[in-house]
Amino acid sequence: MIVMRDTSIISISGINSRVILNGYLCSRDDQGIRLGQGLAITEPQGALIGAIPGTIPTAYGVFNPDGTRATRVTIQRVNSSGNVPSRVATIPNSRSTHEHNYEWHESRAATEDADGEMIYVCTICGDVKYREATSAYNVFNAAVMEKIRKAAPGATVVVDTNKWISFHHMIMDMLAERPDVTLKINFLSEGHKGTPMTVTIPAGADYKSLVDKNGFTGFLFLGSKYGIALR
Repeated sequence: MIVMRDTSIISISGINSRVILNGYLCSRDDQGIRLGQGLAITEPQGALIGAIPGTIPTAYGVFNPDGTRATRVTIQRVNSSGNVPSRVATIPNSRSTHEHNYEWHESRAATEDADGEMIYVCTICGDVKYREATSAYNVFNAAVMEKIRKAAPGATVVVDTNKWISFHHMIMDMLAERPDVTLKINFLSEGHKGTPMTVTIPAGADYKSLVDKNGFTGFLFLGSKYGIALR
């Protein structure tokens, strides 16, 4: 028997991503939200999981086929053949008093162009206690590091960005490990706008001298040393 106090779920991120239902990992795709872990809603028949209006962050509940909120929900375990041999839980479809069980989850993944977010969320009711940004800049630098690390011997690695105008010192550290690599950077003079420019760090450069006192390497500074080409 699995004790679950509430059928509300909290969306952990968007389409094709993770959703938590009472501590159980579910999947979400363009057809809707599906129970994971071999679970299925068997009562009410044809039940749907949908957004609960007015909840921030967006929480989800179980609804009847006619769109009304289901008052009680039966969840059963499905075996590999698709049968439902045993009941897992029958639970009221409403929030209840409980001791919060908070866990960190990624609510929005960071990309090279946009920050992400981690939330400290109760897996039972979806209450969010803390929110922390995850850095798009870190994702950008990590991706460049991987390009350099995996580059063929003597290769020229090309970096294209329409957002960033500097590297973290980790890039110079990686180039110091791969002094055979040439790094070509295509960027905009003001980061997200401005004149398209290109600067190239030649193989075997004095990488330590390219890092400022704060641990960063600006692209315009690189241009002052190696020259900038307009694109």
